[in-house]
Amino acid sequence: MTETGELPEPSQTAGAPARAIERGAPLATMDALREDVHTLGDLVGQVVREQAGDRIFGLVEEVRLAAIAAREGDTPDDTRERALLEWAERQTTADLTQVVRAFTVYFHLINVAEQHHRVRRLHEREQIGLPLPESLAAAVQALREQGTSEARLAALLPALRVHPVFTAHPSEVRRATLLEHLERCAALLAEHGTFKGNPPRRRAIHDALRSAITLVWQTAETRTERPSVLDEVHSVVRVLAGTVYDVAPAVQRALEAAIQTDTPAVTRAPEAIPFLQLGSWVGGDRDGNPFVTPEVTVASARL
Repeated sequence: MTETGELPEPSQTAGAPARAIERGAPLATMDALREDVHTLGDLVGQVVREQAGDRIFGLVEEVRLAAIAAREGDTPDDTRERALLEWAERQTTADLTQVVRAFTVYFHLINVAEQHHRVRRLHEREQIGLPLPESLAAAVQALREQGTSEARLAALLPALRVHPVFTAHPSEVRRATLLEHLERCAALLAEHGTFKGNPPRRRAIHDALRSAITLVWQTAETRTERPSVLDEVHSVVRVLAGTVYDVAPAVQRALEAAIQTDTPAVTRAPEAIPFLQLGSWVGGDRDGNPFVTPEVTVASARL
């Protein structure tokens, strides 16, 4: 799991990033992402050896190299793909389960690396001082460039409403425990890149990252039992008390900063635009779910 191949660089959107590049502003390179991927891949390999043994690690490497070979060139190699499928048919279910588990952990962590790289690039672009594409600042700037007056902008803001509604059918099927371990890996990966000039600290972070990856390996991917209605409520509460609680004030402040001008009417406007409103019908829906009883709805409201 130490060779990762080439990863496509995220496409650059028009607007501020393009202008930043023209001005020669430094942006996080793909080398930084490749270094993160290599580090994570190496650690996953170590964890697989430790947790599943050298034989399973050998099978994982065999699959990885065969898959790379089958995908080399402009078109897939059907002969090599068939050989890989035939190889899989000769393996035991127990061994294939371990191999799939190894690649699942690996790709979870590659997603963490890509998300971290995106944040790294966004932070660097913010330092340039230009609005980020698709941000609130960019939207306000676009309105002004299109001729929207400050008075018109001030009149529009009180009508702004963003109303996310959380449902009982989330696309996120991973367990909360696994998500917590992956969040820990993301935090450690960010630290790992920060302390490049401090080898002892970097080694300590490296060891902590390996421990976190071990926990990812040891954590079941999904629930063994169907979640109850109150389990779904708890999942929504986790998002509200975590991500939303952290992000919502930042979004509000971002809008306030974007509309600040020397015009008195607009300067006063931020106090009157609490535009984010949250909703959820988890535990209170009446669409025929027999498990949503009046007692469950009361318990959901209390939660």
